[in-house]
Amino acid sequence: MTAETKAAETAAAIAKAKEIRPDVLYIVGGPNENPDVINAAADLVIDGDAYISGKQMAERAKEMGTETIVYYSFPRHQGYQKVAYAKTQIQEMAAEGIPLFRSLDVYGPALCRPVFSP
Repeated sequence: MTAETKAAETAAAIAKAKEIRPDVLYIVGGPNENPDVINAAADLVIDGDAYISGKQMAERAKEMGTETIVYYSFPRHQGYQKVAYAKTQIQEMAAEGIPLFRSLDVYGPALCRPVFSP
């Protein structure tokens, strides 16, 4: 069974499915769950370079002449280890050559009461 997922409940779904079908190979791609959780649940996890995505985004933005990176997110997504790490990477790259990094944190999926953080 394969799954391309952006949901955080994939590991739990795999665990439940394995109770019924332990003979099935479970392969996931692009998971948003913390690596230790999804790696323990799935038989194969594709997207092993996810932890360099923040650095790659900042490098490509700089190559294209970007002067400002606005990072938009909300608490649920920042709870995902790799998403939070990507933000940290972008901030670090910004300190090395992109003059302004703005983080837009919101309280839910919709733009309600945004807060700008330097």
